[in-house]
Amino acid sequence: MSNIHPSRCFVRVRSASRVFLCAAVLSFAIGVRADVVIDWNNAALAAIKVDRTPPPKAARALAILHVAIYDAV
Repeated sequence: MSNIHPSRCFVRVRSASRVFLCAAVLSFAIGVRADVVIDWNNAALAAIKVDRTPPPKAARALAILHVAIYDAV
């Protein structure tokens, strides 16, 4: 006869599944960060090229964008 109570076994399985789920979510989030930053940079550079923004204004816009990226990520 086993001395492990069924509810304790359920708690262990539930805890292990939560740990696995958190690890999976975090590993996905870490891999996504660089792609999002690159996407934002590409979108900003494309908008600057289309609008023919002068370099001083483009530099200021990119600086503001990168502050927002830093704050978001």
